[in-house]
Amino acid sequence: MIAQTTDRFCPRDIFLGTKSAFWKQMFQLSIVCFLLLLFAGASAQAEDRRQSVYESTVGQIAHFTIVGEYLGYDGFYSTYRYHIENNGGKALSFIQIGFCDQIKSDYVEIVEKTGFRNGPEAIELLYHGKTGIYGLKAEAIDDRKPQVFDLTFNIRGYWPPAINAAAIHAGGGQNYPKGEILGPGCPQAECGVCCYINNGKEWRFKRPGTYASLAMDITLSGYGAVTLHFEDFNDLINVDDPDLPPLEVSYGIGNTIEEAEANGWLRAGTTTGFNGYTHHLILAGTEEVIRVWSRVIVKDSDKVGRYSGSGRVLLEIECPI
Repeated sequence: MIAQTTDRFCPRDIFLGTKSAFWKQMFQLSIVCFLLLLFAGASAQAEDRRQSVYESTVGQIAHFTIVGEYLGYDGFYSTYRYHIENNGGKALSFIQIGFCDQIKSDYVEIVEKTGFRNGPEAIELLYHGKTGIYGLKAEAIDDRKPQVFDLTFNIRGYWPPAINAAAIHAGGGQNYPKGEILGPGCPQAECGVCCYINNGKEWRFKRPGTYASLAMDITLSGYGAVTLHFEDFNDLINVDDPDLPPLEVSYGIGNTIEEAEANGWLRAGTTTGFNGYTHHLILAGTEEVIRVWSRVIVKDSDKVGRYSGSGRVLLEIECPI
């Protein structure tokens, strides 16, 4: 299933004045444009997610009692908390909690922990061959104390609670008792993308030269494969005298201006440059920001006046049938 919509890049204005009237700094005027793309039923579901939700389960695995709690989704993160007690027997080596297999390691942020080791390999997201579980594996501290453990973490995106597999490894034995506990599940099949665009430029230049700055942030969140098409971006035309030579504009994409420079500038106003350029990404309940930078060349021969241009961003969302 494919849905398409467009959002016009809000006008950008350039002012070229006399030397005595030029501003010494370039500055940005943000014009906010909203775009909402959701399939039927997704809007209400997204609203429900942002409410405070609390669920919990209590599980017994070997001689350990585990309380799993889902603390809700705040619009950015899903939060889970676990409390483990050793009721006797061998000390805890590690616990593993099953995760939706769409969750990646960089989505997870440890908020609080007691009794677990530090370091990137002490708490990690992986598939463990001995437990047969994909999920968060947390190793207890070396002296196996305390006998009460707590772990709270955030996961970027909406990951609703589900009954997942969990496993315990205690002592030096090779057995891995398993059970079930509440954990982050996969979202129900739905496809929808919400888009927020912050753009619009107003610059004043002191003298001829080459200038570059952030043109727009495109923030996307939701689920689905997204392709951005950039169309109808032109050079800047003198508002009062359109017959004058335009100001040359190029665009680049990157998290920083240095990254955009390294990726290469693409000329506007041409069919082989920025127009026709596409950018692909896949959203899995996460938020992604695409930063578009603009570069303007002002020549000695360019006339004083007000220049303006525009462009168009087409978003194509592809969902499983």
